[in-house]
Amino acid sequence: MVLLPWAMALVAFLYASVGHAGASGYIAVLALAGW
Repeated sequence: MVLLPWAMALVAFLYASVGHAGASGYIAVLALAGW
């Protein structure tokens, strides 16, 4: 999936911007990607 790295980067940026650790965001992206 080509969009997966972009999605993970976007989630990491959004979580960093609000001061959260991105782990739950990464898990959500991977779950949506079907991993």
